[in-house]
Amino acid sequence: MFLNLKPRIAVMKNKKLVNIVDTSSASRESVVKMITFGKD
Repeated sequence: MFLNLKPRIAVMKNKKLVNIVDTSSASRESVVKMITFGKD
């Protein structure tokens, strides 16, 4: 089994998980949209 140690961000809104995104592929704008609208 391989362990994937890429840096990730857990995006949450109202204490609920919206998405987990890879920091290298997510832009600041996309993360803000996920938080604002509650979806990816």
